[in-house]
Amino acid sequence: MKYTDVVSNVNVYGMDSAVMGSKYPMAVDLTKVDGTIVPRTHALANAKPGSGHDNFLNGIIVQFDLTFTNKAWVEAERYHFLDFISSQSTMHRITKFNLDEVYISYT
Repeated sequence: MKYTDVVSNVNVYGMDSAVMGSKYPMAVDLTKVDGTIVPRTHALANAKPGSGHDNFLNGIIVQFDLTFTNKAWVEAERYHFLDFISSQSTMHRITKFNLDEVYISYT
């Protein structure tokens, strides 16, 4: 299975602004701050979660379509690292599915 079988339609928003914001604490001249990723950016992104040093990551929004089994969705919903915009309704659409096409091959 390829990752594209599970994750598709990926869009990333706010990367440049978040990277710029991560440079403000150490900047002397704010006019020279840009969105270039530098070693400090990597260090901040890899800082211990909850330390505050990785906070600029909150400014980066990643949207994507995710194809999971029902069991995986139950587990994903248990933890708050995903915000759901919408999902396909099995209850409303199951009679219209071609079940041979909608089953995931690894299940």
